[in-house]
Order: sequence, then structure tokens, then C-alpha cells
Amino acid sequence: MPFGKVCSRDYGTASPATWYKYNKLLGIRKQAFRRRNPYKKGLKASYPNQYWHADITIFKTLDGIKHYIYLVVDNYSRKILSWDMADRVSGAIRMETLREAWETARPEKEVELIVDGGPENNNHTIDCFLNSTEVDMKKSVALKDILFSNSMVEAANKLLKYRYLFPGNIEDGDQLKTVLEKSINEFNEVRPHGKLGGLTPNEAYKDQNMPFTFDPEALRQRIQQNQDNTGCTQYENN
Repeated sequence: MPFGKVCSRDYGTASPATWYKYNKLLGIRKQAFRRRNPYKKGLKASYPNQYWHADITIFKTLDGIKHYIYLVVDNYSRKILSWDMADRVSGAIRMETLREAWETARPEKEVELIVDGGPENNNHTIDCFLNSTEVDMKKSVALKDILFSNSMVEAANKLLKYRYLFPGNIEDGDQLKTVLEKSINEFNEVRPHGKLGGLTPNEAYKDQNMPFTFDPEALRQRIQQNQDNTGCTQYENN
């Protein structure tokens, strides 16, 4: 059959454009099929410490050095439970952030840890740590072991970089560490989150009421407080 032709036994041939034209004129055109994504809403925890997310993001300071920022984030509250920064990707550093998060949170139930396929998350050091009696934690690789992505911690990484780090013109690792300490504190303790009904991540982590009740007046007051507070703008270049 010639390319671009549609064959009919009794009526000869017609180009695809002609078939589409009469299909439309006769009103027999069907609506385009759209596949629904059953996981559009993403992974949602019912209580704090049900799911944790771990990830690394890279930030280059003005001296040309790359720094790897490690985060562990609680799914329920979006609170950053622990963090670190280093000049390399390391399973040992990831393990220490997980240990710090566990010792601080002291979960009463098993935690499911969501990670990506990075080498810092998938190695002998991490496997031995998770299989020890020190923690009760199960690791799942996003989009491999489960059908959800690791987008929650990626969103936290993006917010930290674009709201606090990039505008700061950070010169070196020492200044980066100072900015991270204060910006993560603001992220957890001060900044209200729309997905949390206007609560801060730390308030949501302690509150444990789902779904969060949205209070427009409380959110307005928090935004005003943030605007009145200079926040990180004073220390970004100190």
C-alpha cells in the first residue's frame, strides 16, 4: 500500500486527511482517550514518621566548589528531620543523616524510607545499617520498588536552593553551612506551608491531625510575620 493512503475494498483509496475530514463532518469522531494516572496525588502519610524521603542536591558556591546537601524529610509534615553537607557522595554520610533523624524522632513504628537509585542510598553500608537492631526502617527505591516518585524531598531541595541559596551569592562552604542552618530552621519553624493548612512543618509534625484544617486568617498573619521578619536576607552574605 502506498505510504499515506488508506485502502478500502470497494471505494478505492483516500488520504488520511480525507478520512479525517469526512469523519469530522459526519460527527462520528470520538473523543481522544486520555489515560488517567491512579497515583496523581502522590504518596500520602497518615501520621508522622510513616514515610521518610532521602535525597541529595548539588550546590556550587562562588569559589567553584560543588557541595552535596543531604536531606531527610518526613512525608506527613514535610519537616526536614536531618541534613548534612559534604564535598562528596557517600553512603557513610547518608547513614549518619538517617541515624540522626532516627535518634531525634524516636519513631514508635517501622519507617518506610523512600530513596532514589543514587549510590549514596544503595550500598553495603546502608544495607547493614538498616538491617541492624539500631533502627526499624525499610528502604524502598522510588519508581522501582514502589510506583511513587521521590518528589517530596526534591521539592524541599528546590525550595531551599531557589528561595535561600541562589539569591545569597554564597562564596564558600563555610558560608553555605551558615545559610543552610538558618534557612532550614526557618523552613521548619517559621514558614507556613499551603499543603499543611497554613501550619509550619514543625507544627504539623507535632499536631498529627490529618487532614489539616486550612485557616486563611492564620495563614495571612503568618505571611505578614514573615514579611516583617528579615529572615535570611541579613545573614546570607555574613
